[in-house]
Amino acid sequence: RDRSPSRGLGDVYKRQALAGRIHLESGDLTVSKVKMDNIDVNSDAGEVEYRQVTLRGGSTKLSSGNFTGHDLTVQGQYTVNNQSGDNTVTSTTVDGYFLKTEDGDNELNGEDKGEEPLHQNDDAENVLRLITQSGDNEVN
Repeated sequence: RDRSPSRGLGDVYKRQALAGRIHLESGDLTVSKVKMDNIDVNSDAGEVEYRQVTLRGGSTKLSSGNFTGHDLTVQGQYTVNNQSGDNTVTSTTVDGYFLKTEDGDNELNGEDKGEEPLHQNDDAENVLRLITQSGDNEVN
């Protein structure tokens, strides 16, 4: 049993996992230090940022705004699909990547391929897929 005092109603302890759907019509979303288990996040207008998050299945869809991920752990397949904005990921634990843009650049660990899709071990068990129609995908 956890005997530490609660820090408020919005607390999610590290061993707990969030599941379900999140739909944000307007505004920025920041998620940190949790496990997201098959969560589908949909943001109509705003930035989405994940810090120290474990992603187990699910997806994030943005209509207009940038996606930023730092210190992520990907378990299974996770897709970020962005209509208009950049996808930037740093310090991520994952086996493979798939990066695709219609109008922008794909960069994986300093290797810039322009609009050419980038695949790295994308048939592995744990894969992060970054897709944007208008914007850049960058993984470092």
